[in-house]
Amino acid sequence: MSDAPVVLELRGITKVFPGVIANDGVDFDLRDGEVHALLGENGAGKSTLMNVLYGLYSPDAGEIAVDGEPVRMSSPREAIDRGIGMVHQHFMLIPVMTVAENIVLAVEPKQAGVFLDTREAERRVREISERYGLAVDPRAKVEDITVGQQQRVEILKALYRGAEILVLDEPTAVLTPLEARELFEIIRSLTAQGKAIVFITHKLNEVLEIADRITVLRRGKVVETLPAAGATEDGLARLMVGRDVLLEVEKSESQPREPLLQVEGLRVLDDRGPEHIGAGVDLPGPVLRERPVAEVAEALPHHVVLGAQHHEHPALHPVGRQGRQGSLGARGVEAPVEHHDAARGGPIGQGRLQGEADHLLGGALGVVTRLGGVDHATARPDRRAAGAGSGPSGALRLPGLGATTPHLGAGLGGLGALALG
Repeated sequence: MSDAPVVLELRGITKVFPGVIANDGVDFDLRDGEVHALLGENGAGKSTLMNVLYGLYSPDAGEIAVDGEPVRMSSPREAIDRGIGMVHQHFMLIPVMTVAENIVLAVEPKQAGVFLDTREAERRVREISERYGLAVDPRAKVEDITVGQQQRVEILKALYRGAEILVLDEPTAVLTPLEARELFEIIRSLTAQGKAIVFITHKLNEVLEIADRITVLRRGKVVETLPAAGATEDGLARLMVGRDVLLEVEKSESQPREPLLQVEGLRVLDDRGPEHIGAGVDLPGPVLRERPVAEVAEALPHHVVLGAQHHEHPALHPVGRQGRQGSLGARGVEAPVEHHDAARGGPIGQGRLQGEADHLLGGALGVVTRLGGVDHATARPDRRAAGAGSGPSGALRLPGLGATTPHLGAGLGGLGALALG
């Protein structure tokens, strides 16, 4: 790899924003068929440097050379024409359009010189997806596919336009571990076919797994460029922050007390059909007392949900004695909760959590709701919402808070019961 030709050079790149030097005389090069990782903390200047390369920013100083020829990237169009493609951390796709329409957008095949030739577009997408081993359904709408598949669409968009240099900006930030492994296989396949890849990340384990070389940025400056072979997480972390970093934190053994939340026998159907059955979960008191509702939701298994995609009005009816930070009683509280699907990268429906409390589990969950709504910043459980379900009811219990409810909510098809007692 060390004797492979250099296909890209950035020399002395400087980019200044008001009050901030984002890139300070950065040198970077990329060789044919390699993965060169750009590593650094958030704010180190990694994405800014690649945005300069892609023509989104104009450098205040420095020069860029592609295949040894000095070039000036004044727009993404010029970068694309030079064989450079970039997949941004936040995808640039149109959700209501199909995979094929997104990939061929602005360079689409036409009928009669005016209309999109849909059949030819789908044929081209199938051909390029088979060539690079990136399986996609050309006819699927982007809003209906997973985040991992959307990323494949972004990569195919760049390859369709003839990219030989591919910049991936924090590509695993939105992926599940399985999707991340699939992405690494795609990257290896692309480099085997001669593509050169810039891999932007701050994750040490990923760098060591996928990169051939590593350039570390700190506060806008290059600290070191080194081979990935022989590098260690400790050494890279030291380069990133300028001091030794303790990567493992010693913690005393947990001493859980009595459970405050129990989930038993909850049965739901997700939006894709498979049935999930809960075996039961206990959360000790400190978990509920010290954490906001979003973190508590994260602690529950994947199939435990606070809302429904197809039934948008699940109801919660706590009644009973005095709670820790208010009464669980008379007045109604309506708290809109936005549900997200991590696999699809966005909201999948607005559920409404309704109850008969002044402070809906306020003392236990650390979130005080109010008449008319709840702050989305503290109540956004990243959980797939349930579809309509059937079968035996489950029970949701909060011992120690007092009261019971007849059901978890009509919106969940009467699938569960909430107990506060």
